Amino acid sequence: MKTHTEHPLTLKPLLTIAVLAIGLTTFSGCGQGEPTFEPVDTSALEEEPTVVDNAVDQITLPIEVRLALLNELGVDGLRIEPEVEGNRVILAGIVHDPASQVSAEAIVSEIDGINEVFNTIAVTPTEGAGPATEVSEELKQELADELLEAEVALRVFTAIGADASRLEIQAARGTVTLGGLVSSTANKAEAVTAAEGALGAVEVLDFIEVSDPIIVEEQHEQE
Repeated sequence: MKTHTEHPLTLKPLLTIAVLAIGLTTFSGCGQGEPTFEPVDTSALEEEPTVVDNAVDQITLPIEVRLALLNELGVDGLRIEPEVEGNRVILAGIVHDPASQVSAEAIVSEIDGINEVFNTIAVTPTEGAGPATEVSEELKQELADELLEAEVALRVFTAIGADASRLEIQAARGTVTLGGLVSSTANKAEAVTAAEGALGAVEVLDFIEVSDPIIVEEQHEQE
């Protein structure tokens, strides 16, 4: 396992479902230059423990849903777009295998914390579509990347809690890229360690920065 800190960075958003759930930060690279970071309002994460726990759940639950669908349905899981609203999940998207439409609802219903599932998935059968259909290498790689990305996200949130809300995660061909801000060097180290422990992670690129609490305090005083 290798961990690097110098590498050009280009990131895509961390799981659309997680972005919808809490408005995660968009963190993107600019060619060979330094990546740009747009902070989001994380004031809710600084409140009482119950509020923090609920905020974290609003991210981890969508990730768990996504991970379950990808693990169970494979490529058809890539085509499903789950939207988590509290304890309710709305499943949208298009699948080729009719069995996937039915299975998706059952898979999500088994996840702890989910009380209602609304299935709006459409089926567009194609000739020979089904579990045994040959999948292109490109789709196999996309599935592997999405699975790794979701697993890393879940592991990082489990490791450092609400502090992970300001991180951005990307996985590509076994390489995991971490960017964004955390509040301490300990959380930075734990996030990297969590990513390194994910199944399929070959290399971890660490672009995480530690926010300066003194600067934050000065800003609040000025306000």
